[in-house]
Amino acid sequence: MLILKIPFQLFIFLLCALAAQSQQSGHYAFMHYRLAHGLASNIVNNVVQDEKGFLWLATNNGLQRFDGNRFITFKSDRQKQAALPDDEIGQVYLDRKQNLWVFTVDNKVGLWDTRSFRYTEVPLGQWHSENTYAEKNIVETADGKLLLYIKKWDRVFEYDTLSKKFASAYIILPHGWKLNSLVQEKATHKLLMTTDSGFAVFNPATRVLSRQGANLENDSLIVQLGSEKYLNYIFADAGRRLFYEQWFPASRHPVLKEINLETASRYLHDLTKAYGLGYHQIKGLMQQQNGMLWMFGLPFLAQYTGGPQPLQFLKKYYNKEKDLQFNQVFSMYEDRQHNIWVCTDYGLYMFNPGTQLFKNYSLATAKRHLVEGHAQTALQFGNGDTWVGFRDLGLHRFDHA
Repeated sequence: MLILKIPFQLFIFLLCALAAQSQQSGHYAFMHYRLAHGLASNIVNNVVQDEKGFLWLATNNGLQRFDGNRFITFKSDRQKQAALPDDEIGQVYLDRKQNLWVFTVDNKVGLWDTRSFRYTEVPLGQWHSENTYAEKNIVETADGKLLLYIKKWDRVFEYDTLSKKFASAYIILPHGWKLNSLVQEKATHKLLMTTDSGFAVFNPATRVLSRQGANLENDSLIVQLGSEKYLNYIFADAGRRLFYEQWFPASRHPVLKEINLETASRYLHDLTKAYGLGYHQIKGLMQQQNGMLWMFGLPFLAQYTGGPQPLQFLKKYYNKEKDLQFNQVFSMYEDRQHNIWVCTDYGLYMFNPGTQLFKNYSLATAKRHLVEGHAQTALQFGNGDTWVGFRDLGLHRFDHA
């Protein structure tokens, strides 16, 4: 019974350190995993969860499996034919058939057997490996196709299940157009692409590519945003909102733009002007199953709530072990238990926004002056009124409004 009482008492304590008029700020409880806890590297690029519940981590020092208690590390070994080709893992991706794709920084793509722990390289046709790492991503379409695109390349490859390679080009962009990001819009199933030259839209049903100057299907996105240039990351949420990063070469920082594909409403989010954020990079957005939307990058993590100032930035506390201490967030992932895993350059963080939000309340005097108060006791009546007793400050009623 004591275990059941403690969370209730903790909730009342946090709720009741407060008074009639209060200011609130959200705070989450984080689990922080680092080298000391078994991570192979404090740089964790991304994470996925397989059907058995294991988490697979792409780190700068090997592929790792985490069962909630222990990390197992898999590394390259030239003496073993089926070992990983490189220790530095750029990304992992788990497709709908539970195949684990591994991208290593030697520009190789392969499949990792999560049962036998064996690696099989998957060739990339019509692309020659470069000396520097080229960022690659897999997009799994609504009809089950596996598409692979390489950033700053002019084509998208389709995986051939018979030859077991990314052999043919599914999309070829016009000469001089270099792909930065790609997403499939759920309502129309069209593939939306961003490049420095602008937007491109591919219709899988007709296999027609539309863009500025060649809008063959009179696509509405090209009509509205065809003149946009220098487009980087793109994200489409469940509510048909499209977010994209735009960064002009002469600008010191990017801006985030948003368009509602149903209403055509457009918004501009300048993180420097609106929030005073200095140099920054937008790495991505992630939407939870409950609709909560997050944005992350260098050097921030924020919840997107909508409204005049839609971003609520999570604070970093460099002197507290259980709080955020990163410089950059590379990716975010929601597991089946709705825990959020935050992959950073200072380890791996886990929190659950639905169950772990603490709110701090400040005691205010009648003249709205905030004062420090030590709550000693609290009582809630049947009508919902909560009364809090403070040391040397008397008895106060908490106003839930």
